[in-house]
Amino acid sequence: AEREAAARELVRMGSVEGVRRILPLVDRHEVKSNDLCAANAVPALLAILRDKKEDDETRASAARALGSEDTPVPNRVPVLIDALKDDSEEVQLAAVWALCRHLGTKDSALVPELIAIFKKSSSVVRHEMAEIFGWIGSGARDAVPLLLSEWRASLDRQGEDAGLNPDNFLLALRGIGA
Repeated sequence: AEREAAARELVRMGSVEGVRRILPLVDRHEVKSNDLCAANAVPALLAILRDKKEDDETRASAARALGSEDTPVPNRVPVLIDALKDDSEEVQLAAVWALCRHLGTKDSALVPELIAIFKKSSSVVRHEMAEIFGWIGSGARDAVPLLLSEWRASLDRQGEDAGLNPDNFLLALRGIGA
């Protein structure tokens, strides 16, 4: 309890070390994410996400925290788009989760960049990224051929990609209106 209180105080002060210590507690739901909502914590979260020396789990936690509705992050979407390009699949997946909470029809201008990232991603990340196109809706029509192709390929890979549901691509296509 004392360590948690100390970490909270460090977060309020904007300390990278404090944020680093509290992230695992937030992920395990032992501490509420609103402890990271202070504007002072945002620069520390950004620093952790961008620091390749941090372990992937900590950087992914920072991406999820940046995606929290309660965290006041100016220009959140470009930061999370950059995280989609990260070398770590764990960080990429956390960025997808965060982006799904913030993208909508207003973000159709991002579709070309998202398509380019989609094409370079692993099958696991593509599976999760499909949801982003669904959230963008009809503005993501340029992604339809890619999503259809990926859906067909996922049907062929079903035994290999255990746990990846091909219906995820169909749901995205429905969200787009295809």
